[in-house]
Amino acid sequence: GRVDELPERERCQLVVQSWDTGMSDSPTSDYSVCLTWGWHQERWHLLDILRERLTYPDLRRAVLRQHRRWRTDHVVIEDAGSGISLYQDFLSERRARGRDALWPVMSKPWASKEERLSGLRRDNQDERTASIKMRIATC
Repeated sequence: GRVDELPERERCQLVVQSWDTGMSDSPTSDYSVCLTWGWHQERWHLLDILRERLTYPDLRRAVLRQHRRWRTDHVVIEDAGSGISLYQDFLSERRARGRDALWPVMSKPWASKEERLSGLRRDNQDERTASIKMRIATC
């Protein structure tokens, strides 16, 4: 069905961000992309998309800014390229600061983006499973 209005953050039972990170801010580099998903009324809603070419320090700041903005329950970062460095930085910060620091989850891509999207289309019989897989499909 069609959704005319997105739920507010407070109405979502769960908010998850998925990061596919680029390597630099060069005009020829891939974009870093953050998808923010909210679970509301038994389905996932795409609440926000951030798509920018960022240097590593700017990428790290963007992850923290998006996490604070949406008060996410989980942050999923692709286990590749600059995503590995991000994870290591946040893990080190968590060890130093404790529970107040961001603790992302790593997700290894299991196929190309096209194959993952195609797999989601075939999985539509179980909407919830497809929806949950969608949050990592961008990694």
